Amino acid sequence: MEIAKIYKEKKADIPTFLKGDAEPIVDPAQFEVMKTNFYITKTFTDEELKAVEAYMYSYAK
Repeated sequence: MEIAKIYKEKKADIPTFLKGDAEPIVDPAQFEVMKTNFYITKTFTDEELKAVEAYMYSYAK
């Protein structure tokens, strides 16, 4: 919920981050750990990435 809230407030682009094409804005100290997941998310289609973003935003308050 916190990540979605921060991305929404900053009008940041979750799909771009999940593709590995944007710097982290939530917890840069954890970036090395987070980017190990990019090998999975880089294979997602744009439609799938938008669905992940919509899912995350559904929890933002």
